[in-house]
Amino acid sequence: MKGYLYHNSEELIVSIACLFILSLIIFSFIISYIFASKTEKPLKDLLTAAERFSSGEFNYRVPDVDVEDFQMVNDAFNKMAKDINLLTKELDDTKNYFKQLYDSISNYVIIVSPNKSIVEVNEKFLEDTGLSRDEVIGKKCWEVVHSYDKPCEEQEKKCYLDEVYRDGVQRDATHIHMIKGKKYIHNIVYTPFRDKEGNIQFVIEDIRDITDVVEMQERIKDSEKMAAVGRLISGLAHEINNPLAIISGYTQFASEIGFSDKEKIGEICCKIKDATERISKLMRILMDFAGVDNTPFHPVPINEALKNTISILQNEIESSSISVVTEFDTSEPYIMAREDIIRSFYNIAVNAIEAMSGRDKRVLTVKSKTENGNVIITFKDTGAGVSQELINRLIEPFFTTKEFGRLGVGLSIAYSIIKNYGGDIDFVTNNGLSVIISLKRHGR
Repeated sequence: MKGYLYHNSEELIVSIACLFILSLIIFSFIISYIFASKTEKPLKDLLTAAERFSSGEFNYRVPDVDVEDFQMVNDAFNKMAKDINLLTKELDDTKNYFKQLYDSISNYVIIVSPNKSIVEVNEKFLEDTGLSRDEVIGKKCWEVVHSYDKPCEEQEKKCYLDEVYRDGVQRDATHIHMIKGKKYIHNIVYTPFRDKEGNIQFVIEDIRDITDVVEMQERIKDSEKMAAVGRLISGLAHEINNPLAIISGYTQFASEIGFSDKEKIGEICCKIKDATERISKLMRILMDFAGVDNTPFHPVPINEALKNTISILQNEIESSSISVVTEFDTSEPYIMAREDIIRSFYNIAVNAIEAMSGRDKRVLTVKSKTENGNVIITFKDTGAGVSQELINRLIEPFFTTKEFGRLGVGLSIAYSIIKNYGGDIDFVTNNGLSVIISLKRHGR
């Protein structure tokens, strides 16, 4: 009996233990179920919020839950979403502002990548060219801007993109573009755009239409040239009158003696021939000065060209009470040019004459000499001179230190002519202004 009770007690303990474990398992399951039911929805809500947030729905918010810890997480997530939404809005507003600013620029603005593909353009460019954004973005700049099938360099057109990407120095160039069948002259400024580390990411091309400005400059230059031609004609009138008087006089003399005296008639014909050749030479100077002659380069005697310049200006020199001092190279140097070189000398001499207006001492010194294979020509006046700050601007078109109303293109035209012949001009200001011209001497 005792053994039976003992045996039953063990079974009871085991049964109780099993029942406890079973109850614990059931309780844990119930607790897990309740916890899972409480956490499943908040977790799904967080997952949904993360997916929608990552897709750009920054206005989406996680709904409130009963679980305090999850609510704290939701609140933190919603706060982050709100802050990011505000930053995104500010970023969009800034982007729109700069886009409007970019598109409102009246010049063409093109952003070009290192491989010369167009990254962005402003609306002005698209409007004027009639191109769509898809026809521009990603295309090579030479395809869009010039309608070329290969780079500008292979078309012998100057492009500074490679240089700007290489050294980061801003440059500019002038190109002629055809837009809708009309020719435009554009000034292009190439500006490097750098990142925080200083690396060049893009080059910004600022393209400005200067067609009207260039055409106006050409018209003004033509007006200045015609005015100079008028002054030249006035100076030549006196020179032409002399040989005309000779022709008239000898013609009258020939009519009086008749044709019986062949020796006299021969002398008269020689005099008339010399006079007509003088007139022909003067007219050639006029034609070359006006730029109507397209003869090729040929040897031009510098001393004679300088003498002709002084002769043309003789009336102005005399009326302005100017003394002329000449020192010409005795070797009679030549240069390869046309007679339009006289126009450059004329403009420089006129500038010197005008600079001495109102001065007590008025002396124009004109020199020529050879030096190291070059011909050096100097025009020196006794005017007021020019300050060192302005001396480098003397060859700028339309720059003048004279009274209002002067166009200020005389020296710039002279500089262009001299450069056309491979020469150069220097200016020295000391008790007046010296204009020093250097041209390669022709070997003869």
